Amino acid sequence: MARRKRAPRRYTRARKVYSRARGGGGKFKAILDGAIAGAGGQVASSFIGQWGQPLAFGAVGYFRNNPTLKTLAGVAIGEQIGAMLPFGGNAGNGNGGGMVR
Repeated sequence: MARRKRAPRRYTRARKVYSRARGGGGKFKAILDGAIAGAGGQVASSFIGQWGQPLAFGAVGYFRNNPTLKTLAGVAIGEQIGAMLPFGGNAGNGNGGGMVR
């Protein structure tokens, strides 16, 4: 009886890690993200108005994968929505409502 031919051994391929190319800032990522968000917020505020700053923070937080900026954007948008509600805190007293600063 003839010997059966063995199937060639398949080796698992090592997964490549792209740390430098996809890190996006290294140690200074948080500072760089904040600078981009601040500059973008100033530009967006001139076009959109009061919604420009939080939307720019949210966009930079989303695209740069920064949960802190996403949280700041959510808080700012929540303040503005709360200020528009008639039963929200400090709505109608002239300062636009929101948190006390």
